Amino acid sequence: MDEKTKKWLKQRVDIVSREIKKTGLTNINKLADNFKFDKRKIEHFDECPCYDKNVFCHDGKSYEKYCLLCSCLNYNTNSIEGGCNIENPFGVGYYFDRSVYDLNDIWDCSDCLYPHTKKETLNALKLIKNKIDEGNKLNNILLDLFSGKMGEQASSEV
Repeated sequence: MDEKTKKWLKQRVDIVSREIKKTGLTNINKLADNFKFDKRKIEHFDECPCYDKNVFCHDGKSYEKYCLLCSCLNYNTNSIEGGCNIENPFGVGYYFDRSVYDLNDIWDCSDCLYPHTKKETLNALKLIKNKIDEGNKLNNILLDLFSGKMGEQASSEV
């Protein structure tokens, strides 16, 4: 993983960690709703260039979008350009321009709904809660989650 991506990952962990600590994990549904794109673009417009532009990162589909899993759990981080660990048929198969983030281009999964649905957001939050209950530290859990090390576990939580 390149240095810019590592920096972005740390920032993402900090953002999500703050939100979890502020809201708590007792009401997972409420916490999930705190990551709705339409809510975050108003309340946290400075967190993401897409919030400021009012444009969801790479997808024009009309469904309720969630931003907890800004980095997909099944994204292959073994190379700079990445790919899909679950070979999702909805990936469009070319590289996505992340210059808005000052990051390298990455594999474009823009047709994939997986990481931005409420169901997957709830799955990830339940996994986070379970890992904390097992005694793991929140930031370590989030680093593993956002680096794709817990993708299959998160999908199977519900």
